[in-house]
Amino acid sequence: MQVSHSKIETFKLCPKKYDLRYNHRIVPKKYFSALMFGIAIDDAINLILLQKLVNPTEKQKTRLAKLKRDKEYPYRLFDNVFAFQKPFENTLNDTGTKVDSIDVRKDWRCEYFPSDFDGDLLEAEDLKVLKKYIKSAGYAEKDPITLWNLLNNEIKSKKKLDLIGKEFYNYCCFLSLRRKARVLLDLFTNEVLPKIKEVHSLQERVSLVNEDGDTLIGFIDITGILEGEDFVRVIDIKTSGARYALNSVKESQQLGIYTEYKNTDKGAYIVLLKKPKITEIYKCFSDDCINGDVGDEFKGKRRKKCPECKEELFLDRIEKDYEYQIVVDEISDETKDLLFDEISDIVEEMESEVYEEDRGNCFHFGKKCDYYDLCRTGSMEDLLNKGKRK
Repeated sequence: MQVSHSKIETFKLCPKKYDLRYNHRIVPKKYFSALMFGIAIDDAINLILLQKLVNPTEKQKTRLAKLKRDKEYPYRLFDNVFAFQKPFENTLNDTGTKVDSIDVRKDWRCEYFPSDFDGDLLEAEDLKVLKKYIKSAGYAEKDPITLWNLLNNEIKSKKKLDLIGKEFYNYCCFLSLRRKARVLLDLFTNEVLPKIKEVHSLQERVSLVNEDGDTLIGFIDITGILEGEDFVRVIDIKTSGARYALNSVKESQQLGIYTEYKNTDKGAYIVLLKKPKITEIYKCFSDDCINGDVGDEFKGKRRKKCPECKEELFLDRIEKDYEYQIVVDEISDETKDLLFDEISDIVEEMESEVYEEDRGNCFHFGKKCDYYDLCRTGSMEDLLNKGKRK
């Protein structure tokens, strides 16, 4: 049997979900923003990493030369990959013909979330496009950010948006994520890349065969050397809304598999945080205060009184800073033994072809399972049957 990290994690979450997704090949009709964003930013980061790659191929040398001539290249690559996603097999449009690509800017199949939108990231050209869309749609509300908030409130109250509202909501989220990607790519180029001394491989294919003949497959983001070190690590790059735990490397099934394949115990996560650190900046404007003339800044959400005159401080502005993590650790042989024992047990369960429904995981990370309605009512309304492999 051939298995991957994602297949194993799906089976652990719910065997029934695994059966529907991988055996029957029933998939959601929707395209979720986190996956679409991750695919696009991975491509752009892989391009940036060519600057540290040892022994690049001729094709990689050509791309690197283009990158040196054109600093906008990673941003354009992200835009092109993010805006037009490859559709699932058998995806049809309204006329019943096959779809060549999904335009994630507005398409109703694309599912965005409130956390995807940050109006502060939108630039003048984005607002101009959105205002034009508002005018053509005939909305009474003319401000794009206000209208997005109104539509988001409807979603929160369980109302279903009409097609025009859904398109506008998606377009706002798309433009915001596009700007966020530029911020994260700048962060990676200016702060993360200098922390990487050498890259030895990019997207290296993994294939591990156990004594029972089962094959574990996957792709390693990077193998390389970090600054201040003289040995190669297996490195996985993530974008996340929350910081990773300090023990995340040593407990990672994925890095455990990949470090075993590379015959090393050294792994790392590079995490680009999608949620900014928010700092409120307060000022004292009292005429009687020595700080009043210059309006000294005081940081911190809870500081309400000026330390000099004890008068009330006023919120001047809110700063948003995007951050990253590099988590490094070693994965012991004992940990790997336990990991592969667990994987062997899971593969054995898969091969037994008993796929029980785990109703304790119907809501995971606050989101209803894609197969919830199918399991309970037999409804395929939001699902697509790609058909079993021949």
